[in-house]
Amino acid sequence: IRTAFDETVRSSNQLMRQIGAPLLGEIDNTSWMARLPIIGRGFRRHGRRTEDAFLVLRRPHSLAARQLVKSAASINDAAHASGTNVIGIMGISRDVDASAVCSNIALLNARAGKRTLLIETEPGRANLTAAYAPQLSFDLKDVVAGGINPENAVVAFGKDPLLSLLLIGSSEKPEFWSNEHLEKLRQVISGLRAQYDTIFVHLPPFSNADMALRAADGLVIVGEMWRTKVSSLEEVASRMRIGDHALLGVVVANLA
Repeated sequence: IRTAFDETVRSSNQLMRQIGAPLLGEIDNTSWMARLPIIGRGFRRHGRRTEDAFLVLRRPHSLAARQLVKSAASINDAAHASGTNVIGIMGISRDVDASAVCSNIALLNARAGKRTLLIETEPGRANLTAAYAPQLSFDLKDVVAGGINPENAVVAFGKDPLLSLLLIGSSEKPEFWSNEHLEKLRQVISGLRAQYDTIFVHLPPFSNADMALRAADGLVIVGEMWRTKVSSLEEVASRMRIGDHALLGVVVANLA
């Protein structure tokens, strides 16, 4: 009875059948206590942790790190099949830590020998800027709104020379992304495309269609098994198809 009335994500077959996109990976970094039925909710972490952005570096042999490696391989295969090298990664809601998924996938891509650019577009204190480079001379805002050359705002990640970063300051407001700024973002990414093998763009949760379509060629949605509504995924998939962009697939993750 529960299965008949449940509209949340339950299986890879369901995703393919209802939204036409594959399940690219499952990542679970919760404690065993948080997985207990009913009472487990009280043991779940709330909010993002900056260390989760470097999970594959800090705990490379953990189950979550191994799951991230498999997810990165699946995303790479899906992007290659669709001819996409600018990949947007977006959480379906604010409860999903898509920033950590995007960060770790980008790290793994760089460690595989690919020139990789990680772009953070989500404003706010919980974005990747706090984890990677809290002190920036110039950021994505200066490039988009201030006319700064992108090369002056791109910084290298000290632990891997093949990973470069273009981050938005943590003090920006969501309203920053006006239509004018979105168009400038599209131009910036287009100008940087030839310099990198892959560009990963972390998008704000459930971004509007304009942002997803202008910032990336293909989209990976991050949700949660048994919690993410299939109807929400269907809406994003429809928006991508209308814009002739690829929905590469879905990653289900529990990192917070």
